[in-house]
Amino acid sequence: MADIKTLKFGIKDRLTIPILFPTSKTNYIDVILTEDLTQKIRISQEEMDAVSFKQTEPDKEGRVGYQWDGAKEVDKEIEITKAEADFISRQGDRLAKEEMWDRDLALIVRAIKELYKDENGIAPSLV
Repeated sequence: MADIKTLKFGIKDRLTIPILFPTSKTNYIDVILTEDLTQKIRISQEEMDAVSFKQTEPDKEGRVGYQWDGAKEVDKEIEITKAEADFISRQGDRLAKEEMWDRDLALIVRAIKELYKDENGIAPSLV
């Protein structure tokens, strides 16, 4: 059985993680990893109702956002496999090179990389 580790993620984290997913030029394994992670981070209808989750009105550029009652939010514990951690690490590196990196993404990627440090305390390197 593979060694699987867990992390707790809030709603904001789970809305941010899909930014890491490739939108083109991908391979079958990355498609499977993307689909698996999408299911794991999914915000259920019950959770939306519990935190009064709503979409905001579009801004001037047509972008929408989301709001919810953070006081009612409960972090979700999510299992992250080594393959998923490596995938997220690679995708984080890709976004950093494309200068599409922000603090929230950096914190998520770092936390996931920390899960699978080797016996010398070294996290998986970015490709």
